[in-house]
Amino acid sequence: NWLKSKGAHPLRQALLKTFKLQLSFTAVLALCKGISMYVGPLLIQSFVDFLESSTRYYSEGYMLVFILFLAKFVEVLSTHQYQFLSQKLGMMIRSCLITNIYRKGLRLSSAARQSHGAGQIINYMTVDVQQINDSIVQIHNIWMLPFQVVLALLILYNEIGVAMFAGFGTMILFAALISNNSRMLRQFSMKVMGMKDVRMKATTEVLNYMRIIKLQAWENYFQKKVEECRKGEYKFLRGFQFALASNITSLGMSTSVVAIVTFGTCILINTELTAAKVFTVISTFNILSEPIRTFPQAIISVSQALVSLERLDKYIRSNEIDD
Repeated sequence: NWLKSKGAHPLRQALLKTFKLQLSFTAVLALCKGISMYVGPLLIQSFVDFLESSTRYYSEGYMLVFILFLAKFVEVLSTHQYQFLSQKLGMMIRSCLITNIYRKGLRLSSAARQSHGAGQIINYMTVDVQQINDSIVQIHNIWMLPFQVVLALLILYNEIGVAMFAGFGTMILFAALISNNSRMLRQFSMKVMGMKDVRMKATTEVLNYMRIIKLQAWENYFQKKVEECRKGEYKFLRGFQFALASNITSLGMSTSVVAIVTFGTCILINTELTAAKVFTVISTFNILSEPIRTFPQAIISVSQALVSLERLDKYIRSNEIDD
C-alpha cells in the first residue's frame, strides 16, 4: 500500500488503505453509540404521559421499558466494543509504523542520516508513533460531535421551540473559543516537537563526543547548550498547557451556562415548561456535555497525529542507499 500511495501524504494514504475495514467498523459502532444515547430523553415524555393517563395499558409501559433497556444495551455494548477495537487498531498501527521506521533506518543514505539523527529516529519511534496510536480512539469524535449536536437540536426544538436557539448560540460561542484554543494547541505542539528534536540531537552529540569534551574541559559550555534547548522546549510546553487549561475551563462551564441561558430565554418568551420538558432538556444537555467535553481532546489528539504523520512522511521518503 505504501508503494501504491502517491501525493503529498503517502503515509496517511497507506494507513487508510491498510486499515480501512477496521476504521469503517469502529465508525459504525460510534454511530450506534451516538444514536442510542438519545433514546432515553425521547422516551421521557412517553413515560410521563403513561403515568398521568387515567386508562393505562400495562403492555404500553412494558414496551417503553423494553425499548429503554434495548437502547441502553446497544449503547453500552457499542461503547465498550468501540473503545476496545480502537485501542487494538491503534496498537496494530503502532507496531506497523515502528517496524517500518526501523527498516527505513537500516537503509538510509549518508546524506539522509545527517538530516535524521539517531535521537530524532528514536523520537519518531516513541513520541510520534505513540501520538498516532492515541489519536485512533479519538478520530471518530471529530465527526460524531456535529452529528450529536444536530440530534440534540432537533429534540430541543421539539420541546422548547425557538428558545433552543439561545442555548445553541451560547454553545457556538464556546465552540469558537475552544476552536481558537485548539488552533493554538496545534501550533504549540509543532513547536514542542521541533524543540524536542533539537534537544535530542544536542544530547546525542554530547554523549557521542563525551571523550573529546572531557579532554578539552568543555563540559560547562555544552551543558549550557543542552539547557538552552530544554528552556526553549519548556517555553512552548508551558504555552501548550495554558491553552489546554483554558479549553478545560471553557468545557467545564459550557453545559451549565447553556442550560441557564436556555431556561432564562424560555421564561422571557413565556414558553410553557412542564416537568417532562425540563427533564428532557436537562437530560439532552447532560448527554451533549460528554461529546463537547471530548471534542477538544479529539482535535488536539488528531492535530498532533497529523503533525507526526507529516514528520514521518518526510522521514519515510528520505533517500536510501543503492542495493
